[in-house]
Amino acid sequence: MKKRSMVLNQGLVLASLAAGMVLAAEGRIPIYQQTTIATPGKYVVTRNLSTAAAPLIDIQVSNVDIDLNGMELRSTSTTDPVVRTSGGGVSIRNGKIVGGNEGILLAGVEGGTIEGNEIRSSAGAGIALTGTRNVAVLDNRLNRPGGSGILISGSGGNLISGNTMNEPIGDGIKLESSSSSNRVSGNLILGASGNGIYLSHSQNQINYYNRIDNNHVVSTGGSAALRVESTSNYIEGNTLHRTPNGWGIWFKPTADSTAGGNVYQRNTARDNSGSGCTGTTGSGGTADLCDEATTSNVSGGDNFVPGPPPS
Repeated sequence: MKKRSMVLNQGLVLASLAAGMVLAAEGRIPIYQQTTIATPGKYVVTRNLSTAAAPLIDIQVSNVDIDLNGMELRSTSTTDPVVRTSGGGVSIRNGKIVGGNEGILLAGVEGGTIEGNEIRSSAGAGIALTGTRNVAVLDNRLNRPGGSGILISGSGGNLISGNTMNEPIGDGIKLESSSSSNRVSGNLILGASGNGIYLSHSQNQINYYNRIDNNHVVSTGGSAALRVESTSNYIEGNTLHRTPNGWGIWFKPTADSTAGGNVYQRNTARDNSGSGCTGTTGSGGTADLCDEATTSNVSGGDNFVPGPPPS
């Protein structure tokens, strides 16, 4: 019996060594514990990882490619992200990320890709971009984040596409703090407790020149499936359904923003329940569309409000 056990253990060791040799041959550096990355290169996670504090992976240099390799990265911290990067040109893909304050935090990043990850049960946003430019966030699935599914703060030129937000406690996708020239396209937002997509303003910081197109928002608990407090954005081809406590689209002025100068066309809204709209220069209000902007928005036409029954 002991001999069989020794043979088994030797086999496991040899298998581990063989796997390491394969990774080395591929030019990828294995990650098997909590890690700070300070050297550019290609990395691969080789086992499930967990922590109670600090990021599990902290990327402090540019030009890093990480294959999370389907492994689970889990954190019980509510103050630190599971994965954090301050380096540009970073690729993070193919992982299962659980907990943390954010699942993935990009801070001051220029360029990169976040793709194909499953992120769940973060205390705050599932993915957060702060002071970040020219990053693609693609085909991620975010389940029940404690804040927004994806937060874009003070960031520009980013592409947010093909992501699924399932029951975020906050907004599905939120843009804030003068985020500009981002494209939010082809995302699916289901059952957000807040707004589906929210272009907010804060402290005289207004989002502008963003393109919001071809997103599908269903059953949000906030004031609108698409809430716009910002100016000069382009909004096209979105489907916005079943907001039980608000409008499909709401252009909402604030003390610092007219919520005007936006162009919207070919959007479909249906089965929303907004009431009490006091539109002035805009189109007035229905349960599906409320334009209260103090300077005009422009309808490019072909908006179906209310739209045809959802398929």
